[in-house]
Amino acid sequence: MNFDARERTKAKASAASKDALVAASRDARERRARERMLSDAAVTCQRRRRASRARRDAERAMRETLDASATSGTVTTDAIQALVRAKVSGCGLERAFKVIALALRDKETIARMCDLATRRALCVEALATCSNAEARERVPALVACGARLASGLCERDERLASSLGNRACEALAAALGDERFGGEHRMDVARQLASLALMPLDSDPRSNRSHIRTLIRVPRLRKNLPGEAVRKFDEPRTMRLMLEACSDGFNRDADVAIENVMEALCDGDASGKGENVRLFATENDENAFLALRALTGLSASARTQMPDWFDKLAKAPGWRTITVSALVETWFLTALISDKDGKRVSSPEKAAAATSLYAELSRASAEGVYAPCAFSSGYLHSLWRYLARKLSLSSEVMSSDHSAWVAKTFERDGVLDLALDEQERFAFFCSAYTYRLIVLRDKQFFDEQKPFSLSEQRAIAVSVNTLCVRSHLSPKSHEITIEMRRTLSAASKLLHALTTRDARRSFAPQGMWLAPNTIKLQPTVAASTFQSYIENRSNFTQITGLLDDCPHAIAFDDRVHIFRELIKADRNKAGFRPQAGGVDAEHRDSFVRPVAQMTLRRETVLEDSLSTILSLGSKSRGRILVKFVNAAGQEEAGIDAGGLFKELLSLVTERGLDPNRGLFTTNSYGQVYVSPRAGDTHEGLLLLEMIGIMIGKGIYEGILQDINMAPFFAAHILGTPRTIDDIPSLDEELAHSLVQILEYSGDVADLCLDFTCSEEVYGQLVTRELVQGGREIDVTSANKLLYIHLLADYHLNRRIATPMNAFIRGLRTIINPRWIGLFNAKELSLLLSGGESAIDVDDWERHTRYSGGYSARSTAVRNFWRIVRTFSPDLRQDVLKFVTSSPRPPLQGFKHLNPPFVIHKVPCEASVFAMFGGADVGRLPSASTCFNMLKLPNYRRRSTLEKCLEYAARSRAGFELS
Repeated sequence: MNFDARERTKAKASAASKDALVAASRDARERRARERMLSDAAVTCQRRRRASRARRDAERAMRETLDASATSGTVTTDAIQALVRAKVSGCGLERAFKVIALALRDKETIARMCDLATRRALCVEALATCSNAEARERVPALVACGARLASGLCERDERLASSLGNRACEALAAALGDERFGGEHRMDVARQLASLALMPLDSDPRSNRSHIRTLIRVPRLRKNLPGEAVRKFDEPRTMRLMLEACSDGFNRDADVAIENVMEALCDGDASGKGENVRLFATENDENAFLALRALTGLSASARTQMPDWFDKLAKAPGWRTITVSALVETWFLTALISDKDGKRVSSPEKAAAATSLYAELSRASAEGVYAPCAFSSGYLHSLWRYLARKLSLSSEVMSSDHSAWVAKTFERDGVLDLALDEQERFAFFCSAYTYRLIVLRDKQFFDEQKPFSLSEQRAIAVSVNTLCVRSHLSPKSHEITIEMRRTLSAASKLLHALTTRDARRSFAPQGMWLAPNTIKLQPTVAASTFQSYIENRSNFTQITGLLDDCPHAIAFDDRVHIFRELIKADRNKAGFRPQAGGVDAEHRDSFVRPVAQMTLRRETVLEDSLSTILSLGSKSRGRILVKFVNAAGQEEAGIDAGGLFKELLSLVTERGLDPNRGLFTTNSYGQVYVSPRAGDTHEGLLLLEMIGIMIGKGIYEGILQDINMAPFFAAHILGTPRTIDDIPSLDEELAHSLVQILEYSGDVADLCLDFTCSEEVYGQLVTRELVQGGREIDVTSANKLLYIHLLADYHLNRRIATPMNAFIRGLRTIINPRWIGLFNAKELSLLLSGGESAIDVDDWERHTRYSGGYSARSTAVRNFWRIVRTFSPDLRQDVLKFVTSSPRPPLQGFKHLNPPFVIHKVPCEASVFAMFGGADVGRLPSASTCFNMLKLPNYRRRSTLEKCLEYAARSRAGFELS
């Protein structure tokens, strides 16, 4: 064991000795490495000190050389070499100024004694002074001398000028971009550098594409050019080179390039004549396409650099606004794409090329840039012809050509069938034409047929209608991209504008709007899906897309069914039962506990209804029980099984809409709308809101109301924009006056109008400004269109805004605005009041029931129908209103009257000689409006029946008549 211990001890000692040797060796290596590093560092330090000393000595020598040159007043080659090596930043601004000033004085000598490389280096340093912010601020004279020296040396040396063109552009951009650098020096620098920057164009212009791209990015280039440079800049050859260089766009300063291009094209101003643009565009057909491509490329580049560049540039002060404003002027586009006479677009392809530019500009503007295209003569027509040819669309559709009511191009999947390369143009056409339709009067649309004939209008309508409808019906609708949705949205807006126009005055044959729709909707399913979409914007399906975007493509009767199903679902969700007497009511609904019980006096029915109805709010959707009190203060006989509520509704609308009340007024056609003065009192606003609730309640329950609504009033309720063509439904005289101003052939200034309007308010004449400072703005031929539309906007919107909002607030308490959005203004009137046509007595008789012993063959019944056929239309309406509370026939005919019209026999005794002149029945007919029942005594003579029926119908009395 002792032997093993000794061996282990020796092994440990040996290992420790080896470790010590390794450590010592490592330490020695590290020590030698440190020594070498220190030695290298010392050598490097010495080298740097020597280099620094040599540099200082060289700089001192160069400064001494420069100082000596400045002292002697002559510039030498050594001084020039010293300036080039030291650079302006190294030798100091003052010293550089002295040498450059001397060099400028002796530039002829320098040109002879210095080689090209030295002269170029000197010019580079001279131009560097322009890019030096400190030099521009402290020694502006140095910058001016540098520009003059560089320009002077390059005047006689084309090689030198060509090699310095880009540097001259950069220096020019720096000098002009510095607002603090001004005065004579700024003008001098701009003049010298602009001349230098244009020199390379004379040598080899096509090889200087990059130079031109640099040149065109110089701010305010043309404004600062000397006269001879401007003339060179305006040469067609130079213009084409510039446009070719801009076609690919810029990665910076694209907005500056656009300004310079517009300055060049417009000849420096935006006077509105466009002669320079027209001359350039008509010199060569390719010139217009070249300009449009260049501006489109630059606009795309500018939007990449700043998404809203156009809006910001358009708001910029001074000259920038002038140049950019030309882009949004009609004369500019007309001059660019029209023929030499400027009367028509020279080719549809030019219109298509212009579309790319203005679509790009619209992306950089919040409101879009549609006005130039919308109002440029022939543009929309040429673009439509181009699209019709490219997309294989019918350019015209005749009324009788049913086969053309669906556009073959879009009949499969709508917008998915639209070629990708034409989506942008089609979308822009839709947006531009929608913009035009806002101000396009019906006279121009239908009579003058501008900008399209009616057959072309139908072709456009068919195209957008098919595209929108089939896009929603397509099984591939989930594949529609964001860009496609933009196109679909633009087409949808145009479609809405066209259907609104058609509803006011038809240009589309019956059935054309329905043609693309191939599905049959189940009202209950459609209503449930649509309501779910309204509430949370989810569950977007074919049905919801069609109802939300293209309700006109669904038959009116189907939409009425869907509307009723929406109301039923809403009523069930709220836990209400139908109002007795409504179209959804059943017999048991007459015994449902009401949400409120109203006791009213006929003489003060509006005031009595006000407190109850407003306090109920949305609960008014439930059943309301009505009791009337007569003049003696006693409750009238009768139980409200629906008839009394219908009578209340009739009284509220009749008295509330009476113009003598002051809440509503009428136009020359007897159509009602809210009075502008109705909102002057708090009570008036409350009454308007209450009337809105009651009219909404009538629509909710499907009870027809005797309301002849002005079309612009219905458009207000639907949220449809009002236009100048809605003025006749407000005031015929005002419409006539506006048309006279529009069509005035002389100078409108002779009419002595300004941007104000006057109206009589409580016996006093009040003048209101249409715009701020309108009293100081005269109406001229140039701004008469703006005046007309501001005046129309005032009368149609601003003047009645307060009372209109109160009425609509009440209506929307009951009716969701999205529900009535299924209808247009004309259809809303039908929904509210029933059919506008005369009462069809045959249809009425065909769907009438008999009780109490009467049948269709009864003598009294036959006499009743003979008499009704002899009545005037107004008296027929009185009879119908006497029985049903509404003078209008049901919306879809008498078969949809609920409950059905009933003639009930009231047995009465009469003389056996009544048929021969004896005493006839002396009782008057009565009615149970709850059940649409006429209680008709069994008159023996026709004359007695006629006299009593007419008396009862015209009396408009309550239950106590008989």
